[in-house]
Amino acid sequence: MGCSSRRGVRLLGGPVGPVGALAAVLISRGVAFLKRQVVVYGLLAASGLLAMFTAGYALNAGHTVLALRYGAITASLLIAAALLIGALASGTAAIVISRRSTNAQTPISKHSSPFSTFPVRPPYSKDVIIALASGLLGALSTASVLIMFPELRNLLRGEGFAQSEPQGAVPNGRKRR
Repeated sequence: MGCSSRRGVRLLGGPVGPVGALAAVLISRGVAFLKRQVVVYGLLAASGLLAMFTAGYALNAGHTVLALRYGAITASLLIAAALLIGALASGTAAIVISRRSTNAQTPISKHSSPFSTFPVRPPYSKDVIIALASGLLGALSTASVLIMFPELRNLLRGEGFAQSEPQGAVPNGRKRR
């Protein structure tokens, strides 16, 4: 059935003392932590999938609009170019992040005293330069899109798309009555 110790406390199948209680508390907290982590990562995975599905539907809608306006081949090329630019941007960001130094690589003496580091960042640190470059590239790409597509400029001004034929015209040239 169960083994007994010298004090009469059963080691298997009964109370095991303060060490057993501590172990039970630690195990229950660990199990609760793991359950919480499984729920969190499950929800993150589900939201990632939903975001990918949403992006797919948005790309499909954009392709449809572009295909109706410019033709199917041009629409496909524009969507492919946009996806290529996004892939290049995320790849560049991954390279920049991978080349950053981590806390494990910094010497211990650097963080040994609160007075050993400056309280403010230098004005032109690498992070600030990367942020400025990203903002400038975003503004440049927005400006180039607005220059290349005057219809988009008109749409942003609230004028709508330019009509190719007058409002009352009929394709064969006669006016509507």
